[in-house]
Amino acid sequence: MSIYVHVKHYLNEAGMNNFEDWFSRVYAFMKKQQGFQSLIFEKYASEQLVHIVLCFEDIEKLEAWFGEPVHDELVNELDQYRVKDFCEATRTTDPDANWRELDYEKIEAINKPEIAS
Repeated sequence: MSIYVHVKHYLNEAGMNNFEDWFSRVYAFMKKQQGFQSLIFEKYASEQLVHIVLCFEDIEKLEAWFGEPVHDELVNELDQYRVKDFCEATRTTDPDANWRELDYEKIEAINKPEIAS
């Protein structure tokens, strides 16, 4: 059963401007992962928010991606642009879930930046 992960990153203007470059590098790594199915994003500049949805064919393959050292390295690259010292993430098997209504877990930034504006 496919598993969908919704991630919310809260980024300043520089982060929003650099996001596509970062995303293309993430995609380059993810597409090589066994079980990878999709990766998309949408920016909400007025909210300083980027919403990402990634999909793997099952939880085991998703967990394997999370276990890759490059996963954390890539996520931590966004720390310098954060307007909150965390991101939020959740998982679902529902491909049509309303991402704004899901229950998210806060994930603390590793390199806690002075919060940019």
